[in-house]
Amino acid sequence: MIVDAVHLAPAERAALERVAHAAGVPFQGFWLAAPGPVLAARVAGRQGDASDATLAVLARQQAIDPGPLTWQRLDASGPTPGLLAQARRALDLAP
Repeated sequence: MIVDAVHLAPAERAALERVAHAAGVPFQGFWLAAPGPVLAARVAGRQGDASDATLAVLARQQAIDPGPLTWQRLDASGPTPGLLAQARRALDLAP
C-alpha cells in the first residue's frame, strides 16, 4: 500500500495502518522530512503537476505539530535516488 500525502494528524496515520492490516498487506510508514527551505523551493518550482500545495499551504502545514511519529523518518532533502535507497534499506529490499 502506498499513500502519498501529508497525514499530519496521528489519527489519519493510524487509520492508514488499519486499512493495510484489514486488507492483509504489510505496512511500513515512512515520514519524509526535509528542511523548510528545501520544501519551499520544491513547491515554488512545481508546474503542471497534481499537487495542490502552495507556499501558503506549506507554511500552514509547518505550523502544525504532527504529534507522535511512529513511522520511520527518511531524509527527503536530497535527490530521489537517495530517498529510494533509504526506503529500500528500511524495507530490506535489494537495490
